[in-house]
Amino acid sequence: MRVGEDETEWQVGKMLIFDDTYEHEAANKSKEEERVVLIVDIWHPDLSAEEKIAIQNMFGVVKEMIEKRK
Repeated sequence: MRVGEDETEWQVGKMLIFDDTYEHEAANKSKEEERVVLIVDIWHPDLSAEEKIAIQNMFGVVKEMIEKRK
């Protein structure tokens, strides 16, 4: 897995947390084993309450735009 310029490998029994606002990529190079991913979105701790509301509003507008296209 690469996040920005940093590369790391997943380790059995270990959790991996990263900031997906950075360019990132992951690959399962195993031909025998499945890769299962659990994604949990959390707020960045430096965001203010106002910024969180603005982000939620932005996603609401995008969702409305998508719904109108259907």
